Amino acid sequence: MADDEEEESGSDEEESDADSDESEVTSDQIVDGIIDYIKKEDKSVAEVFKIIDLNSDKRVSGPELQTWLKQVGIADLAPPDVMMTLGLIDENKDGYISLSELRSAVGEKASALGLLLEAVEDAAEGELAG
Repeated sequence: MADDEEEESGSDEEESDADSDESEVTSDQIVDGIIDYIKKEDKSVAEVFKIIDLNSDKRVSGPELQTWLKQVGIADLAPPDVMMTLGLIDENKDGYISLSELRSAVGEKASALGLLLEAVEDAAEGELAG
C-alpha cells in the first residue's frame, strides 16, 4: 500500500512539473516573440499593432493579445497570464495596450538587444498616416 502511494505521488509531481514548464512564459519572452515576429515578417510595431487590434479601436485588449499570441505561435497563455503580461506593458494602467505603450516595450527591449527599430518605425508611421 505504501508503494502505491509513492507511485501516485511521483506521477503527480511529474505532471505538475510538465504543466508548469509549458505555462511559464515570461513577459520578456512575449516581448522577445513580438520582436522576432516584427523582424521575421518585416513589419513595424505600428503594423503589428494594427494586426493585433482586431476591432480597430486603437487599443489592444487582453483577449485580442491572447488571440494574436496564439495565432502566430508565440504563446498560448491562460487569461490570467495574458492580463499579467498586458499589465506590464500597459504603462497608464487603463487595462489596454496603446501603440505608444507597445512601441515603448518593444523599443526598450530592442535597444537592449542592439536592434535599430526607430528608422523603420519613422518610415512606417509616415506610410500608415497617409
